[in-house]
Amino acid sequence: MGAGLTKIIIDGYDVSDYAETIEWSGSMDSAARSLRVVFPRELKPECGDEIKFYEDKRLLFKGKILYVDLDRERVSVEAYDKGIYLANNYVWGEYSGTAAQITKKVCASFGLKVGKLASTTKKVKVTSTGDMSIFAVIEEAYEGKTSNRFK
Repeated sequence: MGAGLTKIIIDGYDVSDYAETIEWSGSMDSAARSLRVVFPRELKPECGDEIKFYEDKRLLFKGKILYVDLDRERVSVEAYDKGIYLANNYVWGEYSGTAAQITKKVCASFGLKVGKLASTTKKVKVTSTGDMSIFAVIEEAYEGKTSNRFK
């Protein structure tokens, strides 16, 4: 990351100049993206603070700080985007329809808003007895498999 290209904002305050290390991670196989930033000890971020990460003026990450670790010289924060809710909330029920319809239904049951979704025409049925996260239901719906684990 080049100088002046990276920006870290915590609760509306630009703290980019204080960031010693920045680690942004996630993958197609995980619901949530994470951001880990190390600052000098004089910065005092707290759990629940909103954090944004920009590169070249493009927003790459927006989430909440969930962990703060202090040592004598530094403070490390770990934040997750809203995908953490998809990974850590489990559902039970039978969901039928296209993948987009299933995604909207399962997210609505937790009050989660959805943006633009990939469209598919195949209709599937996904059944969870409480053993599947929201993300797992969505993933199975988009893989186009009809769940028959309990038949």
